[in-house]
Amino acid sequence: MVCFAKPPYELVMNNICGYVVLRKPMHNFYAADRCAFFKKPPCIGDIYYSGLDRMPWFDLDEDHYSGTLPLELIKLRSEIEETNQYFTDIKLLSNVDKTQKILEFSNRHQDRNEICVVFSENLAKQKKL
Repeated sequence: MVCFAKPPYELVMNNICGYVVLRKPMHNFYAADRCAFFKKPPCIGDIYYSGLDRMPWFDLDEDHYSGTLPLELIKLRSEIEETNQYFTDIKLLSNVDKTQKILEFSNRHQDRNEICVVFSENLAKQKKL
């Protein structure tokens, strides 16, 4: 993944691999006892981990497994699963408007998620194969 302070717009826009809803760095934790997640956000001082592995699609999955996910979002979750089986464990959605709907749902109780745009030349090459 490449991060630019001021990205060359054409390069990035032509190579966006997709979008993901994930936790904001300071909310990258789950206080309940689940081994897969941090009990407090990973940080050094005031610097929080802000990479891609920040509980992606967490609220969507939680409501899916509890049986409370609305039908429209069940379809979007299926789309995420179906379109990402072939090349990596990074689950992306290619449509920003659909991603925005998931973000709004995920933040309905608390503003703790954000959309991350994923740009990677390697991922873009793999997707084209």
